[in-house]
Amino acid sequence: MFRKAIRMIHNIVWLVLLPCIAYVLFLLWENETKINLEPRKGSPSARVTVQKTTEAWNHSLDARPSRTAEEVEHLWDKAYAPSAIPDRIILTCTETPSDSIYITWRTDSSVDMGWIQLVPDSGVPPQPKNSLSMTAKTVEMRLHENTARYHSVKVGGLDPATAYLYRVGDGSIWSPWNRFLTASSSAEPFGFLYFGDAQNRIRSDFSRVIRNAYARHPESRFFLHAGDLVNFPLKDSEWGEWFEAGSWLFSQVPSLAAAGNHEYDKADLSPYWSAHFTFPDNGPPVEGLTGTCYFVDYQGMRIVILNTMPLSDGLRSAIAKGQTNWLKNVLSETSSSWRVVCHHHPMHRVREGHTGPVALRLLWKRVYEKYGVDLVLQGHDHAYARGTAPSGMARMLGNQGPVYVVSNAGAKNYDVGGPWASVRGRDTQLYQHVRVDGNILIYNAFAADGELFDRFKLIKNDRGQNEMILD
Repeated sequence: MFRKAIRMIHNIVWLVLLPCIAYVLFLLWENETKINLEPRKGSPSARVTVQKTTEAWNHSLDARPSRTAEEVEHLWDKAYAPSAIPDRIILTCTETPSDSIYITWRTDSSVDMGWIQLVPDSGVPPQPKNSLSMTAKTVEMRLHENTARYHSVKVGGLDPATAYLYRVGDGSIWSPWNRFLTASSSAEPFGFLYFGDAQNRIRSDFSRVIRNAYARHPESRFFLHAGDLVNFPLKDSEWGEWFEAGSWLFSQVPSLAAAGNHEYDKADLSPYWSAHFTFPDNGPPVEGLTGTCYFVDYQGMRIVILNTMPLSDGLRSAIAKGQTNWLKNVLSETSSSWRVVCHHHPMHRVREGHTGPVALRLLWKRVYEKYGVDLVLQGHDHAYARGTAPSGMARMLGNQGPVYVVSNAGAKNYDVGGPWASVRGRDTQLYQHVRVDGNILIYNAFAADGELFDRFKLIKNDRGQNEMILD
């Protein structure tokens, strides 16, 4: 009996003590949240002590930065520094993408001359001895810590609708072989991807947009960027982020781009723009617009890129008048069935509390309506809006005018307004796929994860007028 009584008391004590011990251990476990890494002297290994805290009941790790902002920036500058190995390889469209293409890349200053080798893609390993070899135009640029050399080549005499392989280098150090496809010389069906501002958190956030967009639409023939590719135009690491976000896509899918206000340092276009991009030299003969105002004809579509930054100089400035007169000629002289215009600042306000650039509407709105622009693709306001906004005269003539779109591909978002828009959106990253097939244009806007956000179809009749179908 005595032993049974002792055993019973023992069991009762443990039944009482065990929950108490567990509760005390829980409190100790939740008391602190610090992770300390202390390197052991003379050894590359580290002693790790982990303590938990009750500061965050949601059990999230309170990560405290171990480096200053200056140290982090210096690390990224080093990470994106040039070397003898070619990087930032990018294709851009020429005026006639059916028979030519621009190729641009970067190296450090140890590379005196850039070379390109090109062969048709026949499905077998490329043979350098059978390739077309060309030397590049090279310019050197030094900003901040890095001195870099930028190399650019225009490859002409290509066959339409043909796949080619190319590599770039200095003759001994080469890039991988990359592939591209020339445009058809006729109005064949095709699609392209359009992106609004990347600008902020480019490497972490814009990367998923452009990569997911291409993964879902690998048939896209080019990328169209509506400006503000970066936030600080003289910061090399931001351009490094942009090129890392697009990665190998830029070396295989041509790009077109409009310059935004964040590509300018006050009134001056960033030198990185002309260093990284080679665009057609078919713009107006006005100083200050080279490389930012041009057009491309692609399989029955004329794409016109405009520069809205200089419009702040006034409606009667040489740049405003020169660009407007050139625009009228470019739109009136084309036989292309489809006319698409891209510029950074929106024709009509989207951002809540902003009126939008009045000069833009006074200069170009009637021009778009008169010369049959179908689609105007824009950025800047970090929100989404889509609609038509015909002038009074256009309404009287039964002309709906172009469809205006403003979109945002980056992490920065503003409140959305604008009574002209029939579709609006904010707090989301988007990409747009545009496809033309004969007299039909199909437009789809997608969230970064591929979910459909907006959609419409334009059907062009024999008189060149569009009927919009919403489905």
